[in-house]
Amino acid sequence: MAKPRVKSVPNKLHVKTGDTVVVISGRSKDLSRNDKGEGQTGDKGKVGKVLKVFPKTGKIIVEGVNIQKRHVKPNAMNPQGEVVEKRNANFLF
Repeated sequence: MAKPRVKSVPNKLHVKTGDTVVVISGRSKDLSRNDKGEGQTGDKGKVGKVLKVFPKTGKIIVEGVNIQKRHVKPNAMNPQGEVVEKRNANFLF
């Protein structure tokens, strides 16, 4: 079994599935990836519902926060191709 990245994980987390949380750290909403003002904005200040809690690693998945996009090539089953959005976990301390 792999060790968690977090060195000190609390014994009990203070959030539960279904709670509403606010992201208080990370990239700010008004900052972008480049000087032209194009690109992805951050998640700081976003509000969302907790979908899943991972107490062993100290992470949670929040609705609408930390969404990653993956472009899928066209294939026989999906001739048009698509952009798939995936939720990633956030650290909680």
